[in-house]
Amino acid sequence: MVKITQFIELYLDYISVERGLSGLTIASYQSDLKKLALFLADQGLIDIQDISKVHLLEFLLQERQQGISARSTARRISVYKSLFRFGLLEKLIEHDPVETIEAPRLVKKLPDVLDFEEVELLLSAPQIEHHQGLRDRSMLETLYATGLRVSELVSLRMSNINLVVGYARCMGKGAKERIVPLGKHAQDWLGQYVQTARPFLSRKRLTDDLYINRLGRKMSRQNFWKIIKKYTDQVGIKKNISPHMLRHSFATHLLERGADLRSVQMFLGHSDISTTEIYTHIAQER
Repeated sequence: MVKITQFIELYLDYISVERGLSGLTIASYQSDLKKLALFLADQGLIDIQDISKVHLLEFLLQERQQGISARSTARRISVYKSLFRFGLLEKLIEHDPVETIEAPRLVKKLPDVLDFEEVELLLSAPQIEHHQGLRDRSMLETLYATGLRVSELVSLRMSNINLVVGYARCMGKGAKERIVPLGKHAQDWLGQYVQTARPFLSRKRLTDDLYINRLGRKMSRQNFWKIIKKYTDQVGIKKNISPHMLRHSFATHLLERGADLRSVQMFLGHSDISTTEIYTHIAQER
């Protein structure tokens, strides 16, 4: 007998070690599977062989009744399919209870983007005569010029950037490294930040982190979101902005200015070009 909790732990080890998924992805999978395990335990189920399609459908129905979105349901079904495929591969189970469960059809919602004028307003908002303002300008310029994910931006280290050639090395999803060009504006602002603001903010702390807060520690995703929110309120942008919106804007504006889809896919670090294709729909709609 293999206990359900033991089965889940083996699977989480597998996607961490064998598949090399990111820490954030693993944490998301772990959260989804923990909720399922608690439900199954309430049903008196311990052995993974006793899990049936009916049990999974009952759990998903309960989740929907509690207000879980169709998109979240589809994601969870995808996680369960991956879990039980692993079980079959490792010969831990004899049947796949989720094999015939279909995910709900999703209507693709196009992500919001900023127009060129709004981008200019946002980039110009920080008061660059202050060290924190210069850092903020550099972060915004770098994010918009490269299309990095926010987690990739705040994880940049001094050793990841080359200001002479003008590129940055970042670690994306699945621990995949890619090189992205900075562009002249981002390169200039990054150079100013590194030369003047960063030494002041570091407070003589020895750190390789590129972007640091006023205490000299690594900038967090949450802090950077607050920074963007502050500037959008300051310049009067009414959209429900997020750090990821600059990534969407970067990709959309590249396509509008004639970039080919493969290049945008490479910049964004998408493994599948179908993920990048959504930006062609935004450009066409605009």
